[in-house]
Amino acid sequence: MIREFELKSDSVVYLNKQCKLTVDGKNIINHPTGVAYNGVGPTFMGNSVRLNKEGTAWKALIYAINWKGLWQTGTLDGNLLRTIEDDACIQGTRPEYVSYKNKWYVATADYGNHGNEVRLYNPEKLSTCTKTSDPGVLYKKFTCTPWVQNLNWIPQKGLLVLIQNQIEGRKWRFTAVDRVPDNVMNAMLWKAIKGENAKVPAPVRAAFVKTVKKGDGDND
Repeated sequence: MIREFELKSDSVVYLNKQCKLTVDGKNIINHPTGVAYNGVGPTFMGNSVRLNKEGTAWKALIYAINWKGLWQTGTLDGNLLRTIEDDACIQGTRPEYVSYKNKWYVATADYGNHGNEVRLYNPEKLSTCTKTSDPGVLYKKFTCTPWVQNLNWIPQKGLLVLIQNQIEGRKWRFTAVDRVPDNVMNAMLWKAIKGENAKVPAPVRAAFVKTVKKGDGDND
């Protein structure tokens, strides 16, 4: 189920709007792991499907959805456009739109602690494929640290934030994947920690020299 809230000051207020992720009354997306929506391209939602009782085997799926229709009817009936197996992933999928070089891509990442990657998918190819390993779907990928629970794109700052656990299933950390210069990023992080009106200190640069004692008979 998806419910709509409105942010008011530092609180969220429920707007009494909701929709079910069902077809013919049956749960289809029972472990949603992210929504890629930008108001322009296709809408995608991730799902992790548990394959055994122990929870050691999972299958990652991405669904192309008629977002407007979903909110009009309140269910996925007639609004589930395509089911895509995310077989290019290593462990899990959590789609989110990002802008890269003036083009939209669907970013996703793995949760585990072995070979984790952030991948960028071509949304047009993704909306017509059956699996993400199909030709032309994967645009770029790069390694990342473990335990990515979700991704969040901040368009005003050109930042993709990886929302992660510090250890499996516990504690939190945010990792910023940025396109902005180091001095701008440093200022943003400083104000986030010290406060919006905090004065950002000038960068400090240092050089370190290691001295080596001259040995006997060393003429150099």
